[in-house]
Amino acid sequence: MRTSKDEQIAGVPAADLRRVFRTMRGRFYVGIDELRAAVGEGLGLTAAQRKTLVAQLITDGYIERSRTAYELSEQGLRLAAASTGKPIPRAQAEALLAAFIERARVINQGDSWDRVAKIELFGSMLDPSRETVNDIDLMVTLEPRYRTADSHELLRALSLYQRARTSNASGGLPRLLRFPSDEVFKQLKAGKRAYQLLDVNDHDEIRSRTTSTVVFEDHAEPIPLPESLR
Repeated sequence: MRTSKDEQIAGVPAADLRRVFRTMRGRFYVGIDELRAAVGEGLGLTAAQRKTLVAQLITDGYIERSRTAYELSEQGLRLAAASTGKPIPRAQAEALLAAFIERARVINQGDSWDRVAKIELFGSMLDPSRETVNDIDLMVTLEPRYRTADSHELLRALSLYQRARTSNASGGLPRLLRFPSDEVFKQLKAGKRAYQLLDVNDHDEIRSRTTSTVVFEDHAEPIPLPESLR
């Protein structure tokens, strides 16, 4: 799926809505107020505008309600994964995929906190008849390299790890917990906008609703913490 910079959905620029939907993938919203807050975040909408927008998105099929909660529909997930860039020739996409997998191998041979356990390809690149693809859509499963005895040891080790890897160790507990995966994802993308990555550790339930194929798998048992992280 592709969107143009001029396209609008329910009166909102499609690119802006795509950005919001990417933060909503795999998440469930129990109440309508919680859903309105999530959709309206970052769009600068009033409460009345959020109410109108959410109602329209439900009517248009971008959001659906299960028995207990609201979530993005298949159509909403497609918009979240949509591209605004130029189509990528298949040969170039295959080379980019190979380079991505090679970076995963390099990461796994290093000493980063997280390692790459599995990479799954989905989206337009799965269609062999297509000469161009929208993006290189990948679901990535990470696993910890190191073994910790309890939450206290985990947080202490993560704090030491973060301070050793960056000069900006602020941001509190949420940033600390996200730091290892953010670090690996940045290395994997290598500044290339062609990759659209989905962290399966955060959105595992999406896998059951997405057709994909495994292109890389490398599981390993966690190892003891090095002395520098004790």
